Amino acid sequence: MRSKSGAEATAVQTLREFWNTLLAHLLFPATRRASRALRERLEQKKIRVIYTRTAGAVKIETDKAGWKLETMDGQKYTHKTH
Repeated sequence: MRSKSGAEATAVQTLREFWNTLLAHLLFPATRRASRALRERLEQKKIRVIYTRTAGAVKIETDKAGWKLETMDGQKYTHKTH
């Protein structure tokens, strides 16, 4: 794994702050899925969550300019650091 430049590291940190939780909502086993209670708690706290069970795969790209995130179901989010 290559080391990240200062600007790229800043973009990654900004992404972490913006997306408090990226939750993989697994199909199997069922015991590993996010419970309804957990989903409700996250929603009440206004924590952004992408559930991969419904959104599909998530692609995250970072560079010196910021980051972008796209899901298989078409959700797109971007953030510029400059």
